[in-house]
Amino acid sequence: MNKNAKRIFASAALIGMISAGTAFAAENVDTTAEIDGIAIKPSAQPTSQEINGAVVKGVEVKEINGVKMIPLRLVGEGLGYSVNWNDENRSIELIKGAQYIKMAIDKDSYAFSRRAGEALGAAPTLVDDSVTYVPLSFITEIIGGYYNIEADGTYKIVNPSIVSVTSVNENGSLTVSDSYLGEVIVNIGKETRIFAGDKEVSASEIKPDMVLGIEYGDAMTASLPPQTTAERIIIENLPTETPNDGEEAEFGFSGTVTEIEDGMITVGEPRKDAGSVRLVITDDTVITRGKNGEKASADEIKVGSKISGTHAEAVTMSIPPQTVAIRINID
Repeated sequence: MNKNAKRIFASAALIGMISAGTAFAAENVDTTAEIDGIAIKPSAQPTSQEINGAVVKGVEVKEINGVKMIPLRLVGEGLGYSVNWNDENRSIELIKGAQYIKMAIDKDSYAFSRRAGEALGAAPTLVDDSVTYVPLSFITEIIGGYYNIEADGTYKIVNPSIVSVTSVNENGSLTVSDSYLGEVIVNIGKETRIFAGDKEVSASEIKPDMVLGIEYGDAMTASLPPQTTAERIIIENLPTETPNDGEEAEFGFSGTVTEIEDGMITVGEPRKDAGSVRLVITDDTVITRGKNGEKASADEIKVGSKISGTHAEAVTMSIPPQTVAIRINID
């Protein structure tokens, strides 16, 4: 599975959470200082997998057999994953919501969601019979995050908050919907870096209804809605990458729509021995109708409709499994 597919998957797994986002309770904020008369608090270090996004600072990297490695439990739990060790087969499972990652000591392979194993780049290593180390590339290639080297030589590892853009404001700030904080005003400063894939772009590329990955600044106001300045913004659903020749990026489905809720549709497979799948419809989903493939809209899909199409490679381990719809044809 390519990195872009994993980023799409991570975004899709949170779209439902964003649409039903929990309101941020201002009275629960512990303020520590004021800037221009506005109370601020340091960004909370997430401790629950329900919290959207996370930053882990002060990570020390070891070089093992020529490969830069990071402590898996420290980083995984810091990013909101539950990390489970199986002593019998010396394997590790990371679970965060619908995301599931599994690997084993001394085996250069990992399983993401329900897909077959892929090479990790270097085998997980147990140091001092107590701490599992994995390649630093685990952050960029599997988690879909990024890292920075700090002045003291330690690493800051970021799993950006996945949000949807409600509006682009006249002063250049963004109003976004965050599944944990609710509505947030995000200012774009001179130091804010904005990316679409591997390309750095300007703030003018950001439009309403886009899905973004945002690294919030260290300070956030205790106002309602809270305000902060973005360190980095990643445009998640702007097309930036096409599959390489021979690479399978889409998987087929067909069945009858059994449920429609929060922009997602549940499709039952026609075979009795198969289950259902939940499809996330995004702005990039191509929807057509009939044998001639006439252009259609999501509103035309109803419970009882027979549909077919393709979905992204990444599929969650939830019941029913969830994935991003790439093409849908209403039969």
